[in-house]
Amino acid sequence: RDKAVAMKLSSKSVISMLFEQVGYHKRVEAISTSEDDERHDEEPPISQQLDSVDNNDDEIQAVVESQKCLCNLIYQNTSARAAVQAINGLQGICNHLRLHHKFTYDVKLYDLRLLFLLSALPPQQRTTLLEKCDGLRLIIDQVLRCIHEDVDKQKNNVLDHKQQQEQSQCRSHQHPLSDECMSLISESLRILFNITLELQNQTCNEEDLRQITILVEAIRKYIINIETDIAVVSTFQKDIVNLFVNIPSKPLSELLILPLNNQEGNNEQDITETAAYCNQNMIVILGLMRFMESRLPDIEMLSQQSRDCLKPILTLLSSLCRTNRYIRKYLKLKLLPPRKDFTKRPEEGKSLKSRLIALLTSPWDIKNLVEDFLFVLCKENADRFIKHTGYGNAAGMLLSRGLLAGDRSPEADSYSSDDTDSDTEEYKEQQDKIDPVTGAIKADNPNIFEGMTEEEIEKEAEQLFTLFKKLNDHGIIKPVDRSGQPINLPDPSIFKKPENEESDHSDN
Repeated sequence: RDKAVAMKLSSKSVISMLFEQVGYHKRVEAISTSEDDERHDEEPPISQQLDSVDNNDDEIQAVVESQKCLCNLIYQNTSARAAVQAINGLQGICNHLRLHHKFTYDVKLYDLRLLFLLSALPPQQRTTLLEKCDGLRLIIDQVLRCIHEDVDKQKNNVLDHKQQQEQSQCRSHQHPLSDECMSLISESLRILFNITLELQNQTCNEEDLRQITILVEAIRKYIINIETDIAVVSTFQKDIVNLFVNIPSKPLSELLILPLNNQEGNNEQDITETAAYCNQNMIVILGLMRFMESRLPDIEMLSQQSRDCLKPILTLLSSLCRTNRYIRKYLKLKLLPPRKDFTKRPEEGKSLKSRLIALLTSPWDIKNLVEDFLFVLCKENADRFIKHTGYGNAAGMLLSRGLLAGDRSPEADSYSSDDTDSDTEEYKEQQDKIDPVTGAIKADNPNIFEGMTEEEIEKEAEQLFTLFKKLNDHGIIKPVDRSGQPINLPDPSIFKKPENEESDHSDN
């Protein structure tokens, strides 16, 4: 791990030796020589010895330690990465992956981690992995094989009657995959995240979309009804969400909406009462919403790590809502239903809606993604957005988009017009009492001008304007008009009356 030592060990010869120890060298033509072939005939490499039924723990450990060395060296410096590229190491690792059914968990894990590093640190390797190594199909096949093998293994486990009853009772909350399987799939999804970054720079062909469709259909169920307080499960779901962000939103949205008779959900009652919408099964979308909720504690407890975890899911949901009106309408129904209680401000409370609205005035950059998500739920209509959040919470976003006057954004016309945000009876009854800034009923505050004469009130107004003018002159505040454009404040002398002005015109 020492960078100085790592630099000395990053030569092509050392990297080649480590590749040979793992077994990658058999697939690397650049380092194959006649002398090597003779030596390999006499003594098979460790990786070939691992193919036998009776594996030696020391031999397996030697392979794993070699993989760890490669991971450290590649992570530490560019020389090691250049050496791997020079010996065509990426192809050797990919060929090693195709033999995963012969290897132990640790060997599989570090194969994937090594491939993740190579697909992340030198960006040009992503193109090589995608085009020359058929990386998209290769890693998706790894995910599917891992799921299939793990499910078969669990089916073959013989459970007594009591164990079967316990498993049946908590089926809706248990994760159907083992921890080792989830770890391997998580590593694979991270590689796919890097690969699909490259796909964003080019048009996906039909074969790529077909492979992605197979993958989404296989992993979407693991967002549903799963306990997220277990570390390996939480990481697994996070990697699923991160990958979904890179997939084109139109085909993804169609894959995440299921027919009502689909058995993806573990609990039929959940599908009927919670996830059924417009004759479609929104159980996966509901799972994504719950995933977001689990990452959003009270604002006071929101750490940097939690904020980083929120960014992908907010980006994903905003993209899906822009693309698919059923997803947008369903999430709006869940998150921004018509308001009935106006005694509290929109940001007050423990609900997911309140926590999201509270982020609109937070000092963190996460508020930009929250603004975009809630604004899309409101069909990018400023008046509707203000009604749900209050003008005070919405002002920052409206200012940045030039919508302080309550206009519609240019993109608002792209949304369907078949759904409305009609006012509730509670809103109509109390509309005059609602403070548009706070979004709640005005408090019965005493009149601060009570007992003051007109002259005293005018003097207070002049003093207040003078203070604003000083703040403006020192650059502390910047007044804007209703459209959000900066304006200059006039001189306070406008308040001074001409000496010859008659008292009966003083109101002017």
